[in-house]
Amino acid sequence: MIPAIFFGKSAVGVIVRKGALCSLAVAGAFLFFAARANAVVLPADLTLCPDPVASAAVRGTITAATLGEQISFLVEASFDQTGRTQVTATLRAMGTRSLVYVEDAYYASLSSSGQAALLAAAADLQQEFDNTIYPGLTVFYGAPWEPGIDGDVRITILLTRLTQTAGGYTDTTDEFPKVQAPASNEREMIYLNAFFASQQERLRAFAAHEFTHLIDFNQKQKVLGVEEEVWLNELRAEYAPTHLGYDTPYNTSNLSSRVSAFLASPHESVTEWKNEAADYGIVNLFGQYIAGRYGESVLGTSMKTASQGIAALDVGFAAVGSADRFADVFQNFAIANYVNSALAGAVYAYAQQDLSASTLKVGSPTFSAAVGPSATVNAVRQVEDWAGQWIQAVPTGADQESLVITMSSPTPIYAKVLLVKADGGQEVRAMAPSSGGATLTIAQATTYREITVVPALAGKTSGFSTGSESGSYPDEPLRTYTVVFQRIASTGPLFTSASPAQILPFGGVMVTLKGFGFSTGAVSVALDGQSVAATVVDDETLRFIAPAHATGAACVRLTAGSVTNERCDILSYVAFADGALLRGEGFPEVWIINERFRRHIVRSDIFGFYPHLSWNAVQVVSSDLLTQLRVSAWVRAPLTADPVTWRVYEVNGDATKHWITCANPDNCGSTWIAHGGDPSGISTVNQRELDFYTAGSNVFLQ
Repeated sequence: MIPAIFFGKSAVGVIVRKGALCSLAVAGAFLFFAARANAVVLPADLTLCPDPVASAAVRGTITAATLGEQISFLVEASFDQTGRTQVTATLRAMGTRSLVYVEDAYYASLSSSGQAALLAAAADLQQEFDNTIYPGLTVFYGAPWEPGIDGDVRITILLTRLTQTAGGYTDTTDEFPKVQAPASNEREMIYLNAFFASQQERLRAFAAHEFTHLIDFNQKQKVLGVEEEVWLNELRAEYAPTHLGYDTPYNTSNLSSRVSAFLASPHESVTEWKNEAADYGIVNLFGQYIAGRYGESVLGTSMKTASQGIAALDVGFAAVGSADRFADVFQNFAIANYVNSALAGAVYAYAQQDLSASTLKVGSPTFSAAVGPSATVNAVRQVEDWAGQWIQAVPTGADQESLVITMSSPTPIYAKVLLVKADGGQEVRAMAPSSGGATLTIAQATTYREITVVPALAGKTSGFSTGSESGSYPDEPLRTYTVVFQRIASTGPLFTSASPAQILPFGGVMVTLKGFGFSTGAVSVALDGQSVAATVVDDETLRFIAPAHATGAACVRLTAGSVTNERCDILSYVAFADGALLRGEGFPEVWIINERFRRHIVRSDIFGFYPHLSWNAVQVVSSDLLTQLRVSAWVRAPLTADPVTWRVYEVNGDATKHWITCANPDNCGSTWIAHGGDPSGISTVNQRELDFYTAGSNVFLQ
């Protein structure tokens, strides 16, 4: 069952039927259908949970809809106003894409004028669904299952009395035959709260939201065979009314209520789902931010990829040509929620006029402390992954001391720092990753009236809830982190971070040191006593090329003028064994290592060709580290006396192989090297993998 649209101050629980007959994974919950006294016994040769299409012969017969017909519908008691499990309704409006039924008991309870208004609302909803909601969302997100379990392309909409806090819900039980799911209505169907019939825009918004869940069921589960994480399923459904124009005018819109819910609880995680008002608020605003800054198509693309959750959005960001990925976007989003100002850059403000700072700005920090001369302040906090917190230091005193900010956590962490100057100007700096956290030094700290750290804990990037067997949603763990603000004398040179912080043993990578005091005199840099040539970019930035080095920590010694400083905790060398599997943080591609090269595993089938390859063996590394490995697509079979095995192929991302050959076969190796080839980058693969690739046109070298 999809969680009901929620807009109140307390949670709408999801009640789950339990039993052993069949479990169907749906967005928001796992539904377990209990055996009933009159339940149909499954034939022995019927699979546990077959595709609904294959079960057409065992489902009930759906007759052609007739205006004025009465139907008895099964409903979810936990969402029904009086806890009913069944209601009778009459078909009051029908079109080419929708059938609108109105609960009979509710209709009968109204005055004649109330009945007329309800019928007018049903007719309006049918017209709006057929002419706006259906075409608008199917173009944007894709189609629902058609003609579906009932053989009818029209969506059933039931207007019935729901609890005060529920705007509507979708139960994907209805997508399965009664022989598998006795509670099924055997039709593509959404349930809307009849009490909102008098609020036209809200009712339309709820219909758009719930219809998006039907699209998700088809696009993700039926077409792609994956189950979307609840938070992203709800995010797309929350954005649907905005896409269709239902959040204008703002003051009476669904979006306005979501902003209020967010501001009442701004520290909620984007990726945790508890089916509470704050959950709808945060995912709605994240969707608004993404659409405004990166384009709506990011959300549309995320529906049409087999990737899920964070990885699905990353596919969308890549599709619009953005180099940003989820971690980057979330950090910018968290700053936008706090300050909602473009003074430090457009990405730190919402693009939509209705979501300006006068409407949406957290403003107050999670933690704030004055940090005077020579003082040290420690803030130990807890937060869930991908939730916003704002940790503020207020520098005091008239001295010129620097402020050193150090973050530490056993959990992977990202952080940016918002600096507000005395004149109101703003800038944002990224904290450089270091061992177990991140660091940043702010020279002349009292230049700024507020310095606010915005962390993002990243203990998980996948595996968030897709549903629950118990009717509740699992809590995501709280992560502990520490922020230390330390005022120190501004004597240089002082360096606080290196980027990249990890280097492969063969070196050759440009390293950027951040700190201050680099321009106070002649500069020299040494790594474990080995001198390296350095370039001073400015007083806070210095660069050098990392030399080859054994694995382990490297002590960086920096001398400027008569002052020397050394740190052994900001730069290290790491190595990976040949055959190691790596994935860049925030990216879906998996690579296999061959000395200084990395080769893309273009299809998951390849894991089955080698007993030692396993998804559990994939290591997630920083992009800075991964890009130090050169990309190679060259493969060959194990060498034998057969000249065919001497061939080298180039494998493309579409799983095609292309034999590299030359006009002069006797000198082909030299020709290939002259064209940028490197024999060290050739991977020897087994015959099964080589045969897996489809032969494409040859790469012919002159």
